[in-house]
Amino acid sequence: MLLKKILLTLIVPLVFCSVSGQDNKPLSLDDCIKLGLERNKTLKISKSKVTAADEKLSEVNAGMLPSLRLTGSYSRLSEVEKFTFPGSSRDTAGLDLFPVILNNYQFKLTLQQPLFAGMRLSSNSDIMENNYLATREDRKRDEAQLILDIENAYWSHFNALQLVKTVNENISQVEGHLKDVENFYRQNLSTDNDVLKVKVQLSNLKLLRLDAENAVNTTRMVLNNLVGLPTMQNTIIPEIVGEEPADIPELESLINNAYQNRPELKGMEYRIKTGESGVRMANAGWFPQVNFAANYYYSNPNQRIFPSQEKFRATWDVGINFSFDIWNWLTTSHQVEQAKATLEQTRYSTELIRDGVNLEVSQGYFSLVKAKEKIQYAIENRDQAKENYRVTNEKFKAGMTLNSELVDAESALLIANINYTNAIVEYKIAKAKLEKAVGRN
Repeated sequence: MLLKKILLTLIVPLVFCSVSGQDNKPLSLDDCIKLGLERNKTLKISKSKVTAADEKLSEVNAGMLPSLRLTGSYSRLSEVEKFTFPGSSRDTAGLDLFPVILNNYQFKLTLQQPLFAGMRLSSNSDIMENNYLATREDRKRDEAQLILDIENAYWSHFNALQLVKTVNENISQVEGHLKDVENFYRQNLSTDNDVLKVKVQLSNLKLLRLDAENAVNTTRMVLNNLVGLPTMQNTIIPEIVGEEPADIPELESLINNAYQNRPELKGMEYRIKTGESGVRMANAGWFPQVNFAANYYYSNPNQRIFPSQEKFRATWDVGINFSFDIWNWLTTSHQVEQAKATLEQTRYSTELIRDGVNLEVSQGYFSLVKAKEKIQYAIENRDQAKENYRVTNEKFKAGMTLNSELVDAESALLIANINYTNAIVEYKIAKAKLEKAVGRN
């Protein structure tokens, strides 16, 4: 049980992070990333926000262009007494100046064009444009995070699969060891305790295999969820060939690249511009608004034509109107101060994100350096454990060493193989985190 606890302590931090695959078709890491970018629901939400921001920008820009509106109405009036001017004599008919027309129709076509709005419209357009650009950077941020999650899941699933493979190999070794011990026991060359010790070791390995197989299923489901595949779909990944760890750039250059590439910082730059446009828009309250308007009326009766007649007549008008707040209890001043305060918050938030990026890159850098060093130590430890097991096993079969020493050699080899796989996975994940911290292209 102590061996099982040690091994689980080594693998648990890496296992619960996941991969993907389709039935009978191995999926590479690039395949998983491609599927995730196409199918992930969170990323689809992010993309729809970009579309909404783009349409909002088009809507605001349309407000600066001429608008043409058609309206129409129909009214049925109640009957009233007809009013006529009496004639000059008894034989002369009265003058009907106000005929009673019960059905009223009106159609109006209005053309309107803003002439001056104190930079309100242009500032609003700038706000929407920068908001759209910031939303695009948010989508890039979400893409980078999704790619990191998929890479994390992929290598964790690989780690779980390798653990199962390593444990199975160790089980085969221990089963061979058990046969040897039982043969020695029948020849009175070993004790009951020696046989029991190997059997206990074999039972612990089988229990560990069950946990490892459960980790495989868990990491597979996590990755399937990330890349948009059915949760219970079978996942197959190709056997990974070890690669030589690459050189790591200087920390200072990595931080400078992150300042230039991170979508979070680019997005905050656009939001600062949005805040500056917000201040200009608030200041627009100090200026009047001027609009040009033209109307074309087609009415029955047309109120501008006297006397009224029950037939459609056309008229038109053209004009310029303006509005200006003479006194509004300093409402505009308060709006300007609010906009300035919002801009200041955005600038401070940008500095906080910048500090966070610096810390994230630094942590990623040192994690990758440590992971790279651990691979070399893990290789040396694995090679030594293999040689120790080979020598100890030969001595045991020749009756030159104790059973307990072979048990220790088998356990040491198992731990060394697991440590090697963990080191590879830790390096892969650390590399992915640093790439995300610096800013993916």
